[in-house]
Amino acid sequence: VCAFLGLLWVIWWILGFFAAFYHYLLKPSPNLKKAYAGTDSWVAVTGASDGIGKGFCEEFAMQGFNIILIARNEEKLTKVAVELKKINPEIQTKIILADFAKNQSDGFYQSVVSQFEQEDICLFV
Repeated sequence: VCAFLGLLWVIWWILGFFAAFYHYLLKPSPNLKKAYAGTDSWVAVTGASDGIGKGFCEEFAMQGFNIILIARNEEKLTKVAVELKKINPEIQTKIILADFAKNQSDGFYQSVVSQFEQEDICLFV
């Protein structure tokens, strides 16, 4: 009986391992463009100049999203915009300079939003 229960536990563990392996490493990324975007939709990404924000931008570019890049360093944002165009030449990019460390000032958020309020934003990261 103990051997049988042990065997069941090992099989359960192996199946869980392979399920996790598939889910985290092999499963294709979801098609966000199909799920969220219209024909002229945009994604706004804060912290887009490097790190996780830049990674989001690269993934969105591969999926064909137009991207609004938001960060405080214009030079880095320009480089990221050029890199994104290399990933997918059909997308459009916009650069918005904003330092969210200074978000306590009056009208900060309104000044940021006013730069893209005419666009159809389907995702905001």
